[in-house]
Amino acid sequence: MRNELSVDRLRGTIWGMVCGEVVFDGSIRTHLQEALLASDSKTPVPSGEEQGLLKLLTQREKEILCLLMDGLSNQEVAARLFISEPTVKKSVSRIIDKLQVQNRVQAAVYAARHLPR
Repeated sequence: MRNELSVDRLRGTIWGMVCGEVVFDGSIRTHLQEALLASDSKTPVPSGEEQGLLKLLTQREKEILCLLMDGLSNQEVAARLFISEPTVKKSVSRIIDKLQVQNRVQAAVYAARHLPR
């Protein structure tokens, strides 16, 4: 954990971990985010079908997915991207559908497992 975490953020992170959410270190999240956003390039990637699911995401959905991997709530994502919370909720639902997963945590894990290395 980083020292600059607010008490509320730390509490939310701990609660998320207790509930089984995946929490990524900032440096790992940054690497995953860069790889996800670059997934539209011609970089060789594993498993064509699995990578194909990530390619179904729009650029905005990829941005939201990166923030989900960072453990941000819908409200925090909305504030970061200057969009409404209902827009984030709808986008998260579309991401979950497109990646064929059950929830936002599984979406973040899926992205982490299927990004180019």
